Amino acid sequence: MIENIHANQDVGDGVKQTQTFEATVAEVIAMARSNDDGLAGKVGEIDDQMTSADEQTRRVLHEKIRGPVLATVRQDPTLLARLSFASSLVNLPASPFFRAVTEALAEHEKLLTPEELLTVTATFRRIGAYNRMQKFADTLIEKLDDPEVPEALRLRSKLSYELHMAEYQKGDYQKSMSLAGMSADEAERAGDIPGKLYAQMNVSGLLLPALGRHEEGVALSEEVCRQAEELALNATDSDARNRVLRIAMNTYFHRIRIVVENEGNAGDIKHLLAQLGENPVFQSCKDEEWVKKDIQIANDFIQRRP
Repeated sequence: MIENIHANQDVGDGVKQTQTFEATVAEVIAMARSNDDGLAGKVGEIDDQMTSADEQTRRVLHEKIRGPVLATVRQDPTLLARLSFASSLVNLPASPFFRAVTEALAEHEKLLTPEELLTVTATFRRIGAYNRMQKFADTLIEKLDDPEVPEALRLRSKLSYELHMAEYQKGDYQKSMSLAGMSADEAERAGDIPGKLYAQMNVSGLLLPALGRHEEGVALSEEVCRQAEELALNATDSDARNRVLRIAMNTYFHRIRIVVENEGNAGDIKHLLAQLGENPVFQSCKDEEWVKKDIQIANDFIQRRP
């Protein structure tokens, strides 16, 4: 009898968790449609629900994602792009919720659009699933007809970016540098200046420091940031604005890390933190653990070197 009571309680808890999950997903979809600044935080909330759910409930949640959630997201490409952007701000290297969406997409490989294939490729890169990443990258390349058409170039640029980041994660900095240059060139030829800046952002903040070229990295990072913030001022819609503000945010974090790692000037850190605090994308993710960790490292450095 007691065992049955506990079993019924477990079932009841699972039902409540599923209902809460469905309600939160509905909020996330609504926030993605309106491009709400709180979307990243809400995705983080879903991640917590999925992580804390028991095994049986988690299976139910994944089925929900494979069914109605995936159908809704695929009906509107803007939703997928916004969810991808928001999820990249939380629970690094990959949001459990968005990873589940990606896995559901991957089950339909031959039916995916180029943008969807790129999304799957990017998520597999983030989690270090390089063989799966390459598989979907190859499928994407097959779907791009004329490589010189601007739209194809734009997608090739983003794919080159993912391949560059994969090599960076694996520690092959020279190969990563070459692919970053390819990404920047393809983006420029496609007329996608933010795409070019994304590649240059990583050259300045990740690759040059990794190769011991810190001063060169800082100088390029400052220029990338300047251009990104100028584009943000002239952006005509919130998606375009957020895209370049993310570049600016990353350059601030990169330069803070360079100063800390090289035991630089605490005043520089204070200045960078002040500028970072004015960035709206930073404000949308400032409560995430990875952000708080980096800010704490910066503040600890200031305390050690007043």
